[in-house]
Amino acid sequence: MAKRKKSWFSLFSIYDIGMARIDAEYEYDFDGMKIYDLPLKYPHVFTLIDGEFQDYLYTFMTLSAFSPRLKEIIEKYETSLKIEWIEIKVDDGEIKRTYYIPRFVPVQYQWDVLSRGATKMEDAEEDEFVAPFLCEEKVADRHFIRMFENRLIDYVSGEVKREMVKANITGVEYQKVRTYPDDFVRE
Repeated sequence: MAKRKKSWFSLFSIYDIGMARIDAEYEYDFDGMKIYDLPLKYPHVFTLIDGEFQDYLYTFMTLSAFSPRLKEIIEKYETSLKIEWIEIKVDDGEIKRTYYIPRFVPVQYQWDVLSRGATKMEDAEEDEFVAPFLCEEKVADRHFIRMFENRLIDYVSGEVKREMVKANITGVEYQKVRTYPDDFVRE
């Protein structure tokens, strides 16, 4: 009997129900590889500027911050790689809440998880993609992926998505994504 393929979902922040921002002078602190220079307790406070606190909270830096509940779910399932969690504070004017931004150690690169054959490239020399597709072999033991090289995309396995739905994790929409073998040949 053939082993059933793991299902995967990309996560999208519902930014019109909750959004946080950092002062403009710190806006690029989390940009690309700069995230690896940050301390695990980020010293500057984000401001909730629109909506309410969400578990998957959009920030203007195009990445989402994770509530303690969501962080706990990710940690429960993603045990194959080390994740460091940068603690941030988000202030709505009355209360400050703790959120977390994940970073993998060592750094995860797009080709660590993408199918070279299926991913549609915009500029192959620059490794810029139009449509990324996960490689089923490369993600077989994974449950959470955060890609940030070309554009930030968070992916969770079907097991994690089910747990997130069961826990009523807020601020997120899910889109099912397909996986392909690394040697997939596009016709």
